[in-house]
Amino acid sequence: MHILFIDCGCNKGQSLVDFAEYINKLNKNKEIVLDSICIEPSRDKNVLIPLKKQIKFLKKENIYRRIKFFNLSINESFSPIDFWDKRQIGIPKIWGEMFLEGFLFIRKLNFKSIFSLLKRTFFEKRIKVSSAPIDVFLPNRSDYSSYFL
Repeated sequence: MHILFIDCGCNKGQSLVDFAEYINKLNKNKEIVLDSICIEPSRDKNVLIPLKKQIKFLKKENIYRRIKFFNLSINESFSPIDFWDKRQIGIPKIWGEMFLEGFLFIRKLNFKSIFSLLKRTFFEKRIKVSSAPIDVFLPNRSDYSSYFL
């Protein structure tokens, strides 16, 4: 069984480990060959160095046969996009709660999260990152028994 895992936003590579464990639990008695395509737009050395170490380890331990890494973003075209390479503290959780729980998010807003949002929006420098459409990474269907995004 040959499986391809396409990880868009692979960060430090933890999902590579989690996915391999998940697939191996489901298919205990079957021989599985895992390949992966990792796509990560960050240029932050605190992300890229651990990611590259993780990839090297997973290939050395034969957990994955191949892992191809692309330092770019997924987009509808090949046009570069703006990207904030700094960590967002508290913002995604608050915005998620806003959409899921209506006005409950107002109670959870605090100075730190508001400051983070304003700082990111008005002061933090965006970088331009290369991008590509997702279909560029989709393999010929006959190459794998299944693939996951």
